[in-house]
Amino acid sequence: MKNDYTFTNEYIHKNLEELWAIISIGLREKNILEISSIRGVNYKIEEVNNIVVSYSTPSRSSGKKEDLTKTDFLNFFKVLKSHSTFNTASIKLDLPTEIYAKRSPLFAVLLAMAIIKQTN
Repeated sequence: MKNDYTFTNEYIHKNLEELWAIISIGLREKNILEISSIRGVNYKIEEVNNIVVSYSTPSRSSGKKEDLTKTDFLNFFKVLKSHSTFNTASIKLDLPTEIYAKRSPLFAVLLAMAIIKQTN
């Protein structure tokens, strides 16, 4: 059975742009250098700026740096906000292909920033 997630009370009413700002500024201010996925995959944060969060992990793309763009996050937030609870399986059909492939590191960032939490 998949674990379900929801937005934390602090962030549930934030708009998409506010959520992006929390991530892009928060990752830098908190100096978060590594995050973990819900399945325990560790991602190294390579770069964070106003338009992208770059990460790498040996288990994806031969360890090459990959980007999560601001647009990726905004589209991901839009899908998540359309559900009261969600998990990687429940949102599968709602995600564009290019974002679906990035859902694990996207979830990892949101968990690291305490924007989402497990419901059960």
